[in-house]
Amino acid sequence: MAKILFVSGWYPTDENPSYGIFVKRHAQAAALSNVVSVLYVHTVQSDERCIIKITTTEKDNLLEIKISINKKRLVLGPLEKAYYFVKALITGYYLVKKRLGKPDLVHANILYEGGRQALVLKFLFGIPFVCTEHWTGYHAEDGSYRGFFKKMISKMVAARAKFILPVTKNLAEAMQSHGLKGNYKVVPNTVDTKIFNADRKEIQNQFVHISSLDERQKNFSGIVHAFRVVFLSNPALKLVVVGGINNISHAKELVVQAGIGKDKIIFAGSKNQEEIAQLLSQSIALVLFSNYENQPCVILEALACGTPVISTNVGGVGEVVNVKNGILVPPHAENTLAAAIHLMLEKKNSFVAQQLSQKIKEQYSLEAVNAQLDQVYRAALH
Repeated sequence: MAKILFVSGWYPTDENPSYGIFVKRHAQAAALSNVVSVLYVHTVQSDERCIIKITTTEKDNLLEIKISINKKRLVLGPLEKAYYFVKALITGYYLVKKRLGKPDLVHANILYEGGRQALVLKFLFGIPFVCTEHWTGYHAEDGSYRGFFKKMISKMVAARAKFILPVTKNLAEAMQSHGLKGNYKVVPNTVDTKIFNADRKEIQNQFVHISSLDERQKNFSGIVHAFRVVFLSNPALKLVVVGGINNISHAKELVVQAGIGKDKIIFAGSKNQEEIAQLLSQSIALVLFSNYENQPCVILEALACGTPVISTNVGGVGEVVNVKNGILVPPHAENTLAAAIHLMLEKKNSFVAQQLSQKIKEQYSLEAVNAQLDQVYRAALH
C-alpha cells in the first residue's frame, strides 16, 4: 500500500460536477488499495475578499483538498497568478503531509496542467511522479497542442515522469507523433460498475446522447440531421439529450431549424450518475457522433449497463466499440449515421446485456483499473 497524491488541471467541483470526472474515478480506483489524496488547485472568479480558499473533504477513503485562487483579487497579472498557484500547491502539499504523511508518489493528470505541478513537487520535495493523459489536443482534428512554452513544459514532464499513462493506444501514438518521449503504458478510463450495471429496465423507444454539446467536438448538428431522416420512418421514436448546459441554447436552436418537434428530441439537462445509469438502461442505444475523442467515459457507462453504442470511429473509440457491442461510423457521415440508427433498431435484440456488461467489468471496472494502477505504482517506486 503506497501513499499516492493526485494533482490535476481538471477535477469536479460543486459548480461543475462533471469537469474532469474521469480523474476522480482514477483516484477512486487507486484508493481501493492505496492511501490516496487529491490536491486540486484552480482559479475562480469570486466577489469574496480572500485570494485563496481551501476546502477539505474526506469520503470513501479519498481525501480531497481543493484550493481556489480568486482571479478577481489579482492585480499584477500572470506573475502574481503564478506566485499564488505555487503557494497554494505547497500549502496543499503540507496539508496532505500533515494528514497522511509524505506521499510516496505523485499521480499527475494532464501533461501540461498537472505535470507542471508534479515537476514543482519533484523539485522541492524529491517525490517521483507518473502522469495520466486524457486531453484531445494532440489530435490533428483538435489541434490545441501548440505554443512554444506549452510544448517545452510538456516535453520536460514526459521526460521526467516514471510513466506516461494515456487512456488509449491511439492517444499514445498521437502524443509520440509530437515528439513527447517517455515510458508509455496505457491505463484506460474506469467506470463504477456498482452504479452502471446490466440491471436493464423496460426498454423505451428511445436513443440517448450524453455530452457537453460542444459543436466543434461533439457535432450535435450531425446527430440532429441524422435523426430528422430516421424520424420520417419511425415517428414514435425519441432522442433524449443529457448534459451540455453551457451549449444547450444553440443545440435547441439546431432542433428548431431542422423542423423537429420538441416531443422528438428531449433535452433532459444535467443528471447525476444514478440517473444517467437508469436512462442508459432504458434506452435502445447510446449515440455519439464526435469529430474527435479519446475514450469517452459515457461509452464505458453505456456498455456497463448492457446498452449498445453507435459512435464515430475516432480516437480510441474503436479500442472499445466493435460489432459485438455496437456500430462504428465514419465522422461527418450523417447518412451513414442515419443508416446505423435504422440498423440498430433492427438488431437491438441481438445484443445480450449481461455479456456487454461483463466485458466492461473485466477491463474497466474500478477493481480492474486499480490492478493496472498498482502495477504502475510498484514499477515506478521500485
